[in-house]
Amino acid sequence: MKPVTAPHSIEAELAVIGTILCIPSCVFDIADRLRPEYFFVEEHALVITTFVELVQENTPPDTVNVLERLRFRGLESKVGGVEGLRKYQDYASSPENVSHWANQIKHYWELRLVVEKCSELAERGRKVAGANLEEFLRDAEETFRKLADARLTKGLIPSSDVVRETIQELDRVMNNPGNTSGVPSGFVDLDQITAGFQPSDLVILAARPAMGKTSLALNFAANAAINAKRYVAFFSLEMSKIQLMQRMLSTAARVPSHKFRKGDFTGEELTKLYPEAQSFNTDRLMIDDSPGISLFDLTSRCRAMKREKGACDMVIVDYLQLMTAGGAGGKNANREREISIISMGLKNLAKELSCPVIALAQLNRGLEQRPDKRPKPSDLRESGSIEQDADQIMFVYRDEVYNRESTEKGIAEIIIGKNRHGPTDSIKLAFQSEFTSFHNLAKI
Repeated sequence: MKPVTAPHSIEAELAVIGTILCIPSCVFDIADRLRPEYFFVEEHALVITTFVELVQENTPPDTVNVLERLRFRGLESKVGGVEGLRKYQDYASSPENVSHWANQIKHYWELRLVVEKCSELAERGRKVAGANLEEFLRDAEETFRKLADARLTKGLIPSSDVVRETIQELDRVMNNPGNTSGVPSGFVDLDQITAGFQPSDLVILAARPAMGKTSLALNFAANAAINAKRYVAFFSLEMSKIQLMQRMLSTAARVPSHKFRKGDFTGEELTKLYPEAQSFNTDRLMIDDSPGISLFDLTSRCRAMKREKGACDMVIVDYLQLMTAGGAGGKNANREREISIISMGLKNLAKELSCPVIALAQLNRGLEQRPDKRPKPSDLRESGSIEQDADQIMFVYRDEVYNRESTEKGIAEIIIGKNRHGPTDSIKLAFQSEFTSFHNLAKI
């Protein structure tokens, strides 16, 4: 039994039902909002169920057809028979207004859900012991996230709206000739291929260990936050936040990274180090070094960053295979299934926040058995789902790691193995291992 005090509008429900009974064709204008659970009054929900059944059978939901269907099911008396249906017609509105009343009914349903969930959470909260607090808070946030996601569903959008947004985006790009349309990587040749990291894209940055993928990701993060003034969230599941900052300072000040462990800096090095450290005194680069972070927690923190800072322009995860799916994978889910959930979740996050998500990933050992050890998409661990969800897949390859006699020492090859928006290609960058840094070749 629904509490009478729950948010609802009987008048709006009567107006929708009465208008459809009088003008059945208007049902198609609000078909996406005709769900029985939206209606507060049980009898009204029964009529709406009948409307939906008739429409699915290509039968007009007029008074005669509705009455016959209810009579066939033995439910005619529930709505007062033919006299009851005629009374609904007294509340008929014009077809132009029916969409307004349908929206109002849905809004009241959403309010009832919130009130109901709040009551449930309040009741559970009274029984929560200290040890279960984290689980309770996660459940509470997930409950309201689902409610918010349901409200964000837009359904079909006319092409007139889409083309308008597309032309606006085109105008923005044309008014900034020579600039990247996305978040710049800081590397000229790479940005010429990608036009920067694009909103809503999932970018996989993969390599075998010791190739420098974390260093390259840190270069991306520092350039975006410090030089391009974008808001960046960096999740490190392997290295501590202090280790990450040491690497970034080593790169920025061009001070050998090993000196951060020994502390034997020269006076000249310190004069370079402290000013660079000051440039990182910013809230545009946010670092989270929680080990084994779940997809749910990562998503929640990115949403919180966007709410608090007003923007989340880039998300970087180091690295994907160290994440967990949390409860989303189920207790018995295998690792391949869990990775699939994570990669899909990261892609959904990129779309939701309209920002690029760069996820680092490990490669299989198998490539090291080939004569040409340059990686390709199939070398990704649990590659199927990652390949499918990614908009771009980039690999870091340094020939000197495998070949001591390499003629390309100090050179890193960035291989674009998949590019949904452009060509697949490769570029070369200079890599300086002592500073854990990548650079445009022309600037070395």
